[in-house]
Amino acid sequence: MIKNDNESFEVSNMKLSGMYEINNISRSVFNSNIIANPSNMRIQASLFDKDTESLTLNYLLNFSEIKKFYFNENISQFLQNSAAIANISNREYREFNENVIYLPKVKRLKIKLEDALLKRKSSRKFKNQYLNLVDLSTLLYYSAGDVRYDYVEFGNSKFRQSRKTYPSGGGMYPIDIYFYANNVEKLDKGFYLYQSSNNSIVKINISSIKIENLLNISFFEGSSNFNVAIFFVYRYEVNYLKYSEMSLSFTFIELGAIHQNFSLVSTDLNLGYCVWGGFDKPELEKCLKLDGISEHVVSASILGNV
Repeated sequence: MIKNDNESFEVSNMKLSGMYEINNISRSVFNSNIIANPSNMRIQASLFDKDTESLTLNYLLNFSEIKKFYFNENISQFLQNSAAIANISNREYREFNENVIYLPKVKRLKIKLEDALLKRKSSRKFKNQYLNLVDLSTLLYYSAGDVRYDYVEFGNSKFRQSRKTYPSGGGMYPIDIYFYANNVEKLDKGFYLYQSSNNSIVKINISSIKIENLLNISFFEGSSNFNVAIFFVYRYEVNYLKYSEMSLSFTFIELGAIHQNFSLVSTDLNLGYCVWGGFDKPELEKCLKLDGISEHVVSASILGNV
């Protein structure tokens, strides 16, 4: 509640919130020419505007139809294709054998799950200190590494399938982990690919670039001291064959679980972690040598000492 000195009156919190939504506008931090209105009036108006198309809204409105017509049929066809199952279950074919850097042995996590859940938070301000390689190894392994292997029976055949610490639709794991080492012990600055089958990394050979041109970090004080920027790459062909149009939905569910893993493990290691929405998707894909058609950067995060 607030009071005016000249005229006593009270305004409810709900009314204040409504006034803010209607009147408040702000300039986009990514493009000064864009004026952003936090009100949902624009979204509501677009529902009745034939010239305005929302890809997100179209996907949601057609979600049940997509599932009805494609989901069961695709799964049925996939399960009849033993070659496809064998190919998907063998993730090692997507990994490199040359110029591999094997990460050191991981540490045991000490924090209780309850404490990690209660203490975790997004951190954007970091100390200017290097990240040691053991902590990076521990973070990657527990967050996204292959922690065990199971065998899946298909007819008279058995296929070895990796298991991670997060769920994935069909156990397909279509997301690959890339990162930019900004201040990491024993690692040159640059982009790396994480190989989960043996907890190793491979440096991506690219020309020298300024990470600040790809990641919008300048407007948060202390964020430029990050140690690692992580980029999550969705490989479209991995789960689309089985799940068709539902594959994107399953991938984003998986992505959320991965972020939670990174956040909780970072908490144990006394590191700060923050999911980061401000990144240049097309330029990042060029730097990572992705085709931008079957391979997409779908999310990013930064990590550092706090």
